[in-house]
Amino acid sequence: MAINADGVFEGGGVKGIGLVGAVAGIEEAGYEFENMAGTSVGAIVAALLAVDYKAEVLP
Repeated sequence: MAINADGVFEGGGVKGIGLVGAVAGIEEAGYEFENMAGTSVGAIVAALLAVDYKAEVLP
């Protein structure tokens, strides 16, 4: 059973690739994002998660 969580992702250009690792760790811990928001690259990650992308398929 997944634990619901809210995700807020910051921008940062190339550093945004680090968000993928963070999302992977959160998913491995059994959490599932229910609400998401972000700016810049964080908004892109939030949008991909909103349409059910998982960390394993993110760039």
